[in-house]
Amino acid sequence: MKFLCTAFLLGLLGVLQAQSDPQEKTIPSKIERVTVFLQGAQVIRKAETTLSPGKSVLVIKGLSPQMDPASLKTTATGKFTLLSVNHRRNYNEQREKPPA
Repeated sequence: MKFLCTAFLLGLLGVLQAQSDPQEKTIPSKIERVTVFLQGAQVIRKAETTLSPGKSVLVIKGLSPQMDPASLKTTATGKFTLLSVNHRRNYNEQREKPPA
């Protein structure tokens, strides 16, 4: 009986741990509009994806490394709650250099 109770608690703990770790999903984005100013530019991108129930982490790759993290703005539509938006830089990723 004690073994059964311990196995149940370990199984429940495993299920709760699996639900608390959000799945990371990389989604592609396309440039919709660009406005160039004397001191920088405004780039508007659009990305679409479907989400499964639970917590998800969406990663948008290919953004400019010169982007000001304070200027990052996000809007979203749908039946979900956007909890936070973070900026992180991947120093291991190699970017292609243009031939010119």
